[in-house]
Parts: sequence; structure tokens; C-alpha cells
Amino acid sequence: MTKSRGVRRELIIWVDSNSVFGWRHVDECVCTTTICESVGFVIDEDKGSVALAQSRNMVGEGFYPYADIISIPKVAIKKRVRLTNGKS
Repeated sequence: MTKSRGVRRELIIWVDSNSVFGWRHVDECVCTTTICESVGFVIDEDKGSVALAQSRNMVGEGFYPYADIISIPKVAIKKRVRLTNGKS
């Protein structure tokens, strides 16, 4: 992906699954989820998910510009906040 035009920074709050390590008795098992906050550059989006890069290389041409990319399912997203440089 070499898209740079239209890339925006966002905070995405979303729900993820949760797990417990090791063996447990049934009375120790609980149904829980985790609320996650991810901040990064929205580099791609379709009707089902948002691709968020958490790092961007500003060196220039010839380098891979984005790293640490997570794809978040839209059904898991609770809130999206567009981040700016303090200009409204």
C-alpha cells in the first residue's frame, strides 16, 4: 500500500475477545470482553473493516511507508474520533 492522499489519523475504540491462560474450574470462568483503544493512520477501509497503521515512515520514496497494521472489523468498533493537529 503506497496510498498517502486521504490518510487520516484516528482513535478507534473497539471490542476484542478475551482469554484466560491455563486450566480453570467452571466457577472461575467468566464471559468478558476487552475494550481496546488504537491510534494510527487509516490507510484502507471497506464495508467490513478498517486498516490502521500505527507507524509511518517519513523518509521518502523507496521505503515502505506504513508498519504495524491492524485490521479492525467494523462490527467491533464502538467509536471513531478523527485526530487533528489542534486546528479546527
